[in-house]
Amino acid sequence: MRSNLDDFLSSLTDRLVFIEIEDESILSRFGDTDSEFMVPVFSKDIVKMAADDAAGITTLQIAEAVLYLLGIDSQFRYNAQYIDFIRNNIEKPEILISSLAKAKYENRNYADALVFLRAGMLLSDDNKDLIYNYAHICKEYLADTEDRELKKLFFREAQEFFEAVLDIDENHVLANYQLSFFKMNLGEPDEAVEHLKKVAEYSNDNEIAEEAENMIMKLSVREKLEVAEEFIDEMKLEEALEVLDELPETTEDKDLSYRMNYARGFCHKAFSEFEEAIEAYEKALLINNTDTLLLCELGICYAYIGEFDQSLEFYLSALDIEPQSTEILSNTAVVYLNMRDIENAKLYIRKAMEIDPNDEIIESTLKAIRTIEEAEK
Repeated sequence: MRSNLDDFLSSLTDRLVFIEIEDESILSRFGDTDSEFMVPVFSKDIVKMAADDAAGITTLQIAEAVLYLLGIDSQFRYNAQYIDFIRNNIEKPEILISSLAKAKYENRNYADALVFLRAGMLLSDDNKDLIYNYAHICKEYLADTEDRELKKLFFREAQEFFEAVLDIDENHVLANYQLSFFKMNLGEPDEAVEHLKKVAEYSNDNEIAEEAENMIMKLSVREKLEVAEEFIDEMKLEEALEVLDELPETTEDKDLSYRMNYARGFCHKAFSEFEEAIEAYEKALLINNTDTLLLCELGICYAYIGEFDQSLEFYLSALDIEPQSTEILSNTAVVYLNMRDIENAKLYIRKAMEIDPNDEIIESTLKAIRTIEEAEK
């Protein structure tokens, strides 16, 4: 049973020491052994024995150390004998293993919990509960560590063992649920949806089933939105609007709702459908009112329908966020110019010119202001 964590866990053998067993009644419990055969015990138990002459090593202490070694090194030379010992002396090994792993997990000792679960999988490679718990703790470790390489390691391990659960039971609700997130993280939304469909179909928990249905809808919306955004990038705006019309106006996902309405607004503005554009943009504004691109888009739309006061309000809000933007300063000047407020138009275009005196658009706007100013003299 090779895994991604073999090297990571190998250092844990430092907690074990190996002793010779002279008592034939104990040694016989391991089956066929040779003259070099030794038994692992935890070093902490050896320390206790040294401090107390009457103390000895119990069967349970040997079993715990044996399981620990089995979980660290699945290829150890005496594993066959150790497995015989566990099977012959522990009535229900899976209960002991689960108990040991649970105790370590609850103390946030994830590495030791994983070791005991690995031992359990070595004894029974089709125990889907052990496999699932192992994968789940790998996911917990993934979230707990800041080490990038370890994150990659535990991501692969968790994914592979959640998938191993599905090799035994393809409709396993929790494994499918967990794998949906892994697939989303990997940028594989179609695979994520397939896992979520299993969750929605087979879960006995209505809340989880409903959550799966909602996630399926979000993934479908996200996928279609990305298609629409690609059309917009290629300026295929009619195609983009056709896709956007298939999507709901809003979703619980604020980012998706913002992107959908911004995309709708952009398309409508391009087709000179300014009122429709404003309606979409203002829905986006309810989600994010600090995006200067959105504020300027609204400024443009209101200017086109002659509502210059409203247009000015959006440009000034954008300037509060980006006071050094020559584009926003220039557009603000143009709005003032349309309002026949020449003094403010000159004020804002000069601010833009101070920042970039060689900008051709700024120069042309300044010329337009001077022309109107001369005409009104």
